[in-house]
Amino acid sequence: MKKGGGKRKGSAFERKVAGLLDKWWKVPKNTFWRTVNSGGWKQPGDITPKISEDGTLIKFPFIVECKHYNQIDIWKVLRSNNAKIIDWWKQVTNDQEKVQDKARLLIFRQNNSQILVAFNDLELNKLKNQYTTFPFVNTIRIDFYINKLPESIHILPWDVFIQYYLKEDFYE
Repeated sequence: MKKGGGKRKGSAFERKVAGLLDKWWKVPKNTFWRTVNSGGWKQPGDITPKISEDGTLIKFPFIVECKHYNQIDIWKVLRSNNAKIIDWWKQVTNDQEKVQDKARLLIFRQNNSQILVAFNDLELNKLKNQYTTFPFVNTIRIDFYINKLPESIHILPWDVFIQYYLKEDFYE
């Protein structure tokens, strides 16, 4: 990639994820969109739903952070405390502090590979008022600390995640 192309690649990935969120949440195309300045605006996170045509805000219980990198070494977490994924989780955690009632989703991918999602299962299960078990054969779990507080995230392929967490699970 040409120097300086990372921002363009990141923006394109955010647009792709916005489209995936439209499908997952069963809303019209372009309901989800990139926030202005990707999280640097009033709305925390990289992607947020637009206000609907009738003037109401689409209910969406997540803060979404998106990352698309040339290479992501998930296993670096085993060797070091400075793995990119932990830094990204800290970023979405900082955004969550601005709006306490939302769960964190980190959606990321490496070039030429599938889209993955990292999440805290306790947050999602609290939103759902039930515990979801998913096939641990498709899951990576990482435990670490942020500001001396324990964190635990699961990483699943996006396609598996949306099979186990449905919009209907969060809103009746």
